Amino acid sequence: MTKAYATFSLPHSEVEVLGVKLWIGPNSNSPVTVVNVYSPRGIFSDIWLDSLFSQLIPPFLIFGDFNTHHPAIGSHFTSTDANMLLNWISINNMSLLNMNKCTGFQGGQNPALLDLSICSEDLFSHCQLEVSLDQYDSDHCPILVSLSGFGVRTIRARSYINWRHFSTKINDYLDKSLEIKSIEAFTQIFHSFSVSSSYRFSSSSRKHSPWWDVHCN
Repeated sequence: MTKAYATFSLPHSEVEVLGVKLWIGPNSNSPVTVVNVYSPRGIFSDIWLDSLFSQLIPPFLIFGDFNTHHPAIGSHFTSTDANMLLNWISINNMSLLNMNKCTGFQGGQNPALLDLSICSEDLFSHCQLEVSLDQYDSDHCPILVSLSGFGVRTIRARSYINWRHFSTKINDYLDKSLEIKSIEAFTQIFHSFSVSSSYRFSSSSRKHSPWWDVHCN
């Protein structure tokens, strides 16, 4: 797997960001950008979020400890910038992979979904997420995300009949033939002319999300 660090030019913030680009598979033409985010207090600004998104080219994954609380992700209260963050995800057609799997377990506090896993729309149907039950002496559970079928190109073969050629051949044959001996012979003639008037071509296409693709934007 080929990799390279991703660089971002972002407004000043206490939020820490680290990115890497991964070329998955031997025939990968474009990388998957993986971004790790850590916000100590769950504080964001719309300018900062928009700046980050503007520098991301799909496909991408955003992981990290956002320290965000909101009833939509299982919390009993709403933190300061939670609405802004969730609106940012929705407006930009991104998807939250873990909507109801708590990842933070701190003594004396209710479990919370602090670690968000976000993906671009073209990755949603290819991602499988699992929250590990073993915290490995941490107060956060590890999140395992796997990709399946992403970047796989399928070869589609299509056949087309040139109906003008087909009609010409049939008419020429009928003009020259005095008698057709049977229905079977006539059917065979049609089949033979349809094959000789057909052409095939193959195209390579990348699988897109079944519920949303680039044509919907």
